[in-house]
Amino acid sequence: MLKYFAYLILFLFFGFLDFYFNLRGLLSLLLYGVFAFMIIVSKSNNAAKLNFKFSYNNYLLYGIASLISVSIFVGFLIQYFYPVDYSVKIDFYFIIGTIVISFAEEVIFRGYWLNKFLDKYSIKSSILIASLGFAFLHIFAGINPIFAFIDCIILSYVFLKKQSIANVFVIHILNNLFTYFLFSKILLYYSSFDFWSKIISITVIILVSVCFLKMLLRKDNDKQ
Repeated sequence: MLKYFAYLILFLFFGFLDFYFNLRGLLSLLLYGVFAFMIIVSKSNNAAKLNFKFSYNNYLLYGIASLISVSIFVGFLIQYFYPVDYSVKIDFYFIIGTIVISFAEEVIFRGYWLNKFLDKYSIKSSILIASLGFAFLHIFAGINPIFAFIDCIILSYVFLKKQSIANVFVIHILNNLFTYFLFSKILLYYSSFDFWSKIISITVIILVSVCFLKMLLRKDNDKQ
């Protein structure tokens, strides 16, 4: 339990430093990159826990669909109760930064911390505490921690299914690019709907999200 607490404080503090000292940009990119590189080097003798082999199967598809559909649903709720400006400046540095940081986050949170907790604790406890740390890191970063928490849970389950950083990285980066490039347009169209159209669209998104999540979390009886 003490390790859990220290883990949460670590990423809450790092998120605060990022916000207070404005580490966004090159410094943040370097820090994430260095942490990920150190983990890869230190774990290079344990390929089973830090596997970068990409494998296409239903879990990859379900993971992407689940993450995007849940993000849309949660985003609608957040925008309704707490309007957020989703506009973002897109340039070459932004795209490269998004790709590098997304990869580094997968190495740090899935490749290292989740595996670290799984050595001593249950799957549910390990995923919960890893997801809380991921959410804490994003509290000060201009990204709603609810998004980060749910995203981390889904990505963690996909990682445990396939034990591959490559698969969850693909899901992570596609979800991020979807959020940055398309989500604001979806919200713009949604705001023009009448009341019943909004209710119907939210209901459909909930049903789709539940279906994909059920497929993602079901036991796999097929031979891999």
